[in-house]
Amino acid sequence: AWGLTFKANTDDLRDSPAIKILSLLKDKGAYIRAYDPTASKPYASYPWIEIDDSARGVCKGADVLAVLTEWSEFAAIDPVDIAPLLKNSRVVDGRNALNREKWLDAGFTYRGVGR
Repeated sequence: AWGLTFKANTDDLRDSPAIKILSLLKDKGAYIRAYDPTASKPYASYPWIEIDDSARGVCKGADVLAVLTEWSEFAAIDPVDIAPLLKNSRVVDGRNALNREKWLDAGFTYRGVGR
C-alpha cells in the first residue's frame, strides 16, 4: 500500500481510513506491506503491517497496489517503472490521486473510487 496517514502532509495515523482498509484486508488473509513518506513510530501499534522504506519497494512481488493517501510523491511515479515489480499490474486508487489514463496506458487494471 502507498500511504498510511489519514491525509497527505501529516504523520498522523489516528482515524486513518488506510489503516481501517488494511485491517479489513488482513482479516481476509492479505499480507500487508506499506510505505508512507512521513508516518513514524506508531507502526508498533500495527505489527501486522510490514513497513518498506520506499514506494518502489512496496511493489516488489505485490499482487495489487493500493493507493490510500494522496501524497504528491505517488502521483509523480511513472507506472511503467512500477509494472515490472508487481506480480499483477493492478492498482486500486482509493484517493483518485493517480493519472488514470497514464496507468491504463502502462497496462494496469485501474480501479478508482467512484469510477
